[in-house]
Amino acid sequence: MTRATIRPWQESVVGGHGVPAGCVVRVPAASAEDYVAAVAAGLTDTGFQPGPVPAGTAAQVRLLRRGSLIGDTLLTGTGLAALRSRIGPLSLRASVVIEQRPEEDGSVRIITAMIGGDALAAEVAAAVDAATAGLSRTGVPVEGPGWMRAVDVPEDSLANPRTAQSRGMR
Repeated sequence: MTRATIRPWQESVVGGHGVPAGCVVRVPAASAEDYVAAVAAGLTDTGFQPGPVPAGTAAQVRLLRRGSLIGDTLLTGTGLAALRSRIGPLSLRASVVIEQRPEEDGSVRIITAMIGGDALAAEVAAAVDAATAGLSRTGVPVEGPGWMRAVDVPEDSLANPRTAQSRGMR
């Protein structure tokens, strides 16, 4: 694998635009679980919880969810969403998929994308960017296209919102 710099979300084409985003990176197989665990821990720290994934998925997939329809409606409808993404148990709604796929060269492609919601894009990006920076600091190469719109994630991935929806993930 050659070293390439993955630009942080804020410096990417989708950064700061409030659109559901996705990030595609490749890491050595020995570091894949550490990277995924770091992203999941960053999301869990901001209130995301594990959700169910469809049975029989070919790749290793994690689904993390936060918020509810009620919380999303109350925070958005009252205008509080402009100030806060969470008040007590109420939160804006979002769903994130983290998918690992082995590559032919022995690396692992990891796709993290929002499959539902867009208001929490900055919080999702912070978790992914922290995991990327953490792995890079230890000298592990992290390469790939980086940040993009979630709908631009490869269509055969469960991290693509359309594919996720067709498989019952939301």
